[in-house]
Amino acid sequence: MRLIDADQLLSFIKLDERVIAPEEHTAQDIVMMIQTAPTIVQTDTNVSLTLDELREMDGEPVWIAKMAGSGGAWMLVDIEYELCREAHGEMAVFENCGKTWLAYRRRPEEVT
Repeated sequence: MRLIDADQLLSFIKLDERVIAPEEHTAQDIVMMIQTAPTIVQTDTNVSLTLDELREMDGEPVWIAKMAGSGGAWMLVDIEYELCREAHGEMAVFENCGKTWLAYRRRPEEVT
């Protein structure tokens, strides 16, 4: 299975902000669009996110790892207040990103 860029695919089937009716495309047209859609490259590295990346993830979950000591938690990004919120009230303020905590798209694997 190949990951494709759905946004790019949708741009192929939109015309003037109006979605083209399915009957205007043959099945062969749609298959060709899917086959030619750009592949999303997935990397195995789990590098920490930058503030710019966090600001593009409003409402999405990120793993917040404390820099001092161990531990971390899943939090949701809240760009309105420039912080990440944990379900039990803990917060990670953007201005401390890279100073006291780091954010990741997925939980970093434990190093043994």
